[in-house]
Amino acid sequence: MKSLTLVLIIIYIAGAVTLDEAIQTALSSRSDIIASRNSLQSSIWEGRAASLWFLPRISAGLTYIHSADVQQLDIPGMGSISMGSEYMSEAGINVDVPLYVPQAVAGSSLSGIATEMAEASLTVSEQNAVEEVTAVFYGALLAEELSVVAEEALSIAEEAYSVSRIKYESGMISRLDLLQSEVAWENRKPGVIETRMAAEDARTALAFAMGLEIREVVPEGYLEEPLPLGIPASFEEAETLMRENNPDLDIASDLREMGSSQVRMARAEFMPSLLFRTSYSFQAMRDDWHFTDTDYDRDLSFMISLQIPLFDGYSDISGYKSAQMSKLTSDANAFALENAVSFSLQQAWSSLEAARERVNATDYTLLQAEEVVEIAQVSFETGVISQLEMDQALLALTMARTNRAAALFSLRVAEASVLRVCGALDWYSKDNTLTQHKIQE
Repeated sequence: MKSLTLVLIIIYIAGAVTLDEAIQTALSSRSDIIASRNSLQSSIWEGRAASLWFLPRISAGLTYIHSADVQQLDIPGMGSISMGSEYMSEAGINVDVPLYVPQAVAGSSLSGIATEMAEASLTVSEQNAVEEVTAVFYGALLAEELSVVAEEALSIAEEAYSVSRIKYESGMISRLDLLQSEVAWENRKPGVIETRMAAEDARTALAFAMGLEIREVVPEGYLEEPLPLGIPASFEEAETLMRENNPDLDIASDLREMGSSQVRMARAEFMPSLLFRTSYSFQAMRDDWHFTDTDYDRDLSFMISLQIPLFDGYSDISGYKSAQMSKLTSDANAFALENAVSFSLQQAWSSLEAARERVNATDYTLLQAEEVVEIAQVSFETGVISQLEMDQALLALTMARTNRAAALFSLRVAEASVLRVCGALDWYSKDNTLTQHKIQE
């Protein structure tokens, strides 16, 4: 908690966070994560209550009764005799011990499965939050990079215009070439404004994804920096990791168990229950309310009750049939969830491979574009190429930088997606350390 407080202080003062700090803050501040944790705690307490069904129920009572109308028995020649007392008092303790209650046994099993599902749901919420924050964090870095690219392109265009103006004043180029250079420079300015606004929006989105109320957060890092978790070396390794750790598959398994437990719960309605009860009390009756110790009589009783359900309308049978249908529904939902997870892994892995190829391609293109601009600048200054050719070279460089930044962003997002499907995005969710499922690179 102290480390989280320190991180929040740094964020509020400097407004800059690393990816680890952003994720740590999100897992501690987001309302959906807090709600999932509260739901888990609620489920744990409900499970504890259900698992202690065999404990006795002890209650104490104190009763005071005043009868306004006491029946009288009239006897001819003898008058009337009161058939009761006007005042009655009773105090005692009752102890109920469930010896065998099939509904309680089935309910205990059902609550245990509900707790397991709540744990898996919390893990899903945490890993979804990590994936979202990761994507938004690198999206903010992408927006910052695009803003820098636009600023650099504007600066280069301004320098080119300055060179053109010198040439025009020296009579080396026409006014048309000068105007083309100026227009190319001015056309860069709207792009700079747009990228600045996009960067501000991305920083605001990052603060929102982290669960903070401040207006914006500045990401600290680079698109070239990979996630601090190893990526599976092959699809087969990723598939194995998915089967072992994916929390959605845990939910699918819990859905099947939940359906079976609901059937057992409904079946328990047809089974007998055995209860033990003892009562220890003192009772007193008088015609006035002035009770004394001598008025009370002790009463101690024991009872064993065997309750056998014979007929309960049609609710027990309909409840059992409904539970069977619910089990079929749970099985179908579990099967669909498992298929969705498998498809998500295939899709995420394909996106990862495509992103890697895109990064390699854009790296090569960027090197070529930078070399072209260097040659074009020298050629333009010496009058070998025209302003239009110079602008085309600058535009190609800007496009190459933009494509490379977008490719790196896609790679980071694809890496996070693969790790999410593998169930390996749970750092900081247990003990503020990196995930136990980290793969050695």
